[in-house]
Amino acid sequence: CYASRIDAVYLDPPYNRDGDGFLYKDGYRDSTWLTLMAERLSLFRELLRETGLFLVSIDDAEFAPLTLLAQSIFGDCNVVGPFVWKKKAGGGDDSGHIAIEHEYVAAFARNSEKLVLQRIEHESAAMTAKYNRRENGRRYYLERLDKTSLTYSQEMDYPIVAPDGEEIWPPQPGPDRHTTIWRWSRKKVEADRSKLEFLREKKTGPWRVYTRTWEPDERGVTPRSLLADKEHGRNRDGTIEISNILWPKAFKNPKPLRLLEHLLKIATSENAIVADFFAGSGSTGQAVLALNRASNGKRSFILAEAGDHFETILLPRVLRAASSSAWTKGK
Repeated sequence: CYASRIDAVYLDPPYNRDGDGFLYKDGYRDSTWLTLMAERLSLFRELLRETGLFLVSIDDAEFAPLTLLAQSIFGDCNVVGPFVWKKKAGGGDDSGHIAIEHEYVAAFARNSEKLVLQRIEHESAAMTAKYNRRENGRRYYLERLDKTSLTYSQEMDYPIVAPDGEEIWPPQPGPDRHTTIWRWSRKKVEADRSKLEFLREKKTGPWRVYTRTWEPDERGVTPRSLLADKEHGRNRDGTIEISNILWPKAFKNPKPLRLLEHLLKIATSENAIVADFFAGSGSTGQAVLALNRASNGKRSFILAEAGDHFETILLPRVLRAASSSAWTKGK
């Protein structure tokens, strides 16, 4: 009854390595991890709306095989791209030759031509720092008009007159080495001079010419692929969260709520249906409840889990989250 009705599917499946506690049985003879995933990905695609998004967390070991599998099911044209999530706050020595600090969240659309992702109000602390000026309630940053180019053009190397009448030239690395040009032509500078800003370096230094680069629009910025800031959470955060709700180490490597909230904020509108068929500790349901509380939304969720996890881990966690969230309801 949910065919073509789900807005977003998120999966955090077993990673096909020792210690996963792999509980999911297939009816196939000589069944493999990819056989398991192929059956389920085909089903999940049919559940998605035409505007829906499929998200799956995975590590380096199975990222390439899983991506190729999903491409064969969703189609090459529906690859949205991977998010790269920084899972550790610092490097460790437990990964062999290279300390692995990241995992992936692969993203695929049911129909990329109809997919609409939500913008992010403030993508990261770095974005907030970058857009460090404001006018009439809208943020912007100053970008220098000069740029170094491999294709130097004498036509774009000309003087601009400063407010005090001084001529400003693109700064060159040497008198006989010209590699810097203006980004604007003479004609554009004359037509849009009012859009230029002139500032001196350290008040008494040479003049520099800038333009304003505004935030894309008031809805926010396009989501970025790199999820490396504190607001995206770390492995440790997920462990602490589930320990506070249930008991220490009740579930291995649960994803942090901040990561899931971020992904679902991108993937869903306020009335979306979210599904997770490897529900594990129930963190996807809790993330939906948190998003509803923050935005007064009406998202609902479907969680599926096998074995003892349902009664001992998933259900208590979601019920506890829901009991403090009377403003929403999950399915």
